[in-house]
Amino acid sequence: MAEIYHIERHVWAWAVGGIFAALACIMTAFTIRETWRHNSIPDIRKHVIRILLMVPIYAIEAWLGLFSKEETLYWDMLRECYEAVVIWSFYSFLIAFLGGENSAQQLLSTKQHEAHHLMPFKWCIRPWSVTTRQFVLNTKFGVLQYVPLRLATAVAAFICQVNGVYETGTFHFDVAYPWLSLVTNCSQIWYVSTFWLRLGLLL
Repeated sequence: MAEIYHIERHVWAWAVGGIFAALACIMTAFTIRETWRHNSIPDIRKHVIRILLMVPIYAIEAWLGLFSKEETLYWDMLRECYEAVVIWSFYSFLIAFLGGENSAQQLLSTKQHEAHHLMPFKWCIRPWSVTTRQFVLNTKFGVLQYVPLRLATAVAAFICQVNGVYETGTFHFDVAYPWLSLVTNCSQIWYVSTFWLRLGLLL
């Protein structure tokens, strides 16, 4: 059926997508207002609000992507840039919730003395000593290295798309998509590994 009640399918998609995107924005605005009113700790509140803003940004980006497939990459770039901000905010939220870096270090010192990495890093990296300051620095770098790198790959993807050499979903050596995906995935694997290494010990 090309049309539903004389309205084309893509119009229905825009309408339904717009309704749910609007609902997501309204519910997020209400949640942010309640967070602002009831959370009296500024260092924690600001990170929570930044994380909550992820919902409307992703909803609006997905809705805008329905209008033009060619422009989807540009909206994705903005979304992924904010993803990097959210990762930073979530990490900072955990540290603030624990009372700061020094309190987190004291908590870690009560745990096991060595932290073993996840696969595949377990095979090539020796366990990190939890009781040293270097462990905090190593895990912090492991998490936060993804932030500038994701911003850089998003900008690189945008530039390659403008010049016609990005080719989303194409795995050929002469286009940018597989190479940028490889760099991003390697960074994500290291980020997830070090993040869960520290989070698992803190919990």
